[in-house]
Amino acid sequence: MTSSLSRSTRGRLTGCASRVAVAATVAAAVLTTGLVAPAASETAEGTTTVTATFPSKPAKVTRVTAGAEEVITGRVTGAAAGGRLVQVQSRGANGTWVALTATRTKASGTFRVAAPTWWVAKQTLRVYVPATDTSAAATSTNTGTLRVTRKTKVRPGTAYDLAAGADVRWNPCQPITYRLNTHLMPAGSRADLKNVFAQVSAATGLRFTYVGTTTYVPFANKTTTHPTNADIVLAWSTPRSASVLAGSTAGRGGAVWASAGGVTELYDGQAVFDATQRMSSARSEQRRLTRQLYLHEVGHIVGLDHVSDKRQIMYPTMQRTADAHYGAGDLAGLALLGAARGCNSAGAR
Repeated sequence: MTSSLSRSTRGRLTGCASRVAVAATVAAAVLTTGLVAPAASETAEGTTTVTATFPSKPAKVTRVTAGAEEVITGRVTGAAAGGRLVQVQSRGANGTWVALTATRTKASGTFRVAAPTWWVAKQTLRVYVPATDTSAAATSTNTGTLRVTRKTKVRPGTAYDLAAGADVRWNPCQPITYRLNTHLMPAGSRADLKNVFAQVSAATGLRFTYVGTTTYVPFANKTTTHPTNADIVLAWSTPRSASVLAGSTAGRGGAVWASAGGVTELYDGQAVFDATQRMSSARSEQRRLTRQLYLHEVGHIVGLDHVSDKRQIMYPTMQRTADAHYGAGDLAGLALLGAARGCNSAGAR
């Protein structure tokens, strides 16, 4: 369903699947708005310069595995150089720069920050120092290039589908917050979801931040409003309280998109899981299948749709033989929805 609301267009993406053998229903996605990284041309009273040393040599690409301990060092000079915010940014395909990690300078103006090896991608990096009330912004005159690769092999395949196309996505220049409704939450799910969001971050460059709990239940029979203090909410319920979970449906998710000024973004991501669903009598297999369900639903939230390849997490029904990791096709789709594309423009909502 879509509708025109003043100068913007809004819509909702939802989906589900019924259980076949050990299948669980999974659902669609949501999009949000964000901030574009500021340009280095900002002006202020004082002059600022920044020098940086990257793990890579000039004009060379350094290959590292995900999670490798690589650092970026440098110095900020100018008035009040101590305590300045320092961002490590990656250049997106649209020419914008996405902040991936940050630190603050010491009193001497020096800084040391971990390179963003959590994101599996080829990254062209620079250091950016935002302006303050008394000092101008500055960027490093040099860049560094990292190619971060995975530690382990993934299930093969090339199949992926984007729920609303590559242009409908979350803003990688804004951290995405999420809350959990822990009522009826299975044991271990908090850690499982932390791992799920880490997998999505590694594939997309999106940054997710847990900000606490909520009482909101997505898709509940009793209509309530998505909380304004979180971009994504995940909850557990029963078919009696959320009829979308009736029958073999183990989960339902969705997201909202808004479009304005030629930019479409996702927001209000949500998913609800059936706390009564038992997909296996074996505890270890139940946990693994539950992790697959979480991966699938969060995949929908960031913009993936179902595929026909059983090797991929985005296949509509879960597979007993699959592990709880995205397949190669899933990862290819996720890569199109993240930081490699660059920042979205703010204001679509």
